[in-house]
Amino acid sequence: MYSGRHYFEAKIDKLSEEEDVVIGVARKSAKLSTTNITEEPFWGYLCLAGRKLGLEADSTEHIKDYGPCCKVNDIVGILIHFDSKGRCSLSFYVNSKFLGRAFHDIEGPLLPCIAFGTSPHMQVSLNTAAEIPFELSNFS
Repeated sequence: MYSGRHYFEAKIDKLSEEEDVVIGVARKSAKLSTTNITEEPFWGYLCLAGRKLGLEADSTEHIKDYGPCCKVNDIVGILIHFDSKGRCSLSFYVNSKFLGRAFHDIEGPLLPCIAFGTSPHMQVSLNTAAEIPFELSNFS
């Protein structure tokens, strides 16, 4: 993704209490097999912790409180909106609750991404054809 608006959802099918799942976007160059994802060009939502993960233009913190903690069967939605200069903002929602803009001024191109730990007890279902919810359709 490098222009326009994009939206996708991830339904949490299984979770492990020992490790979190991160739903978001990454640059193609991101090495998601790393043990320290904060060193990679990745922006997302830590589902169990209810935090956003990624470096913001106006901050040096990689992880900040952001929204509710998720559980099995919750749905996390991500709205990616690129401006005319090819920079985007990311917004999240959980179970139809809009959480607001999480990140801005991110350079593309970006790919949808889900990062898991090593637990075999984690599973999400990705829906890349989801419709942008009404309450997010006018957000930019």
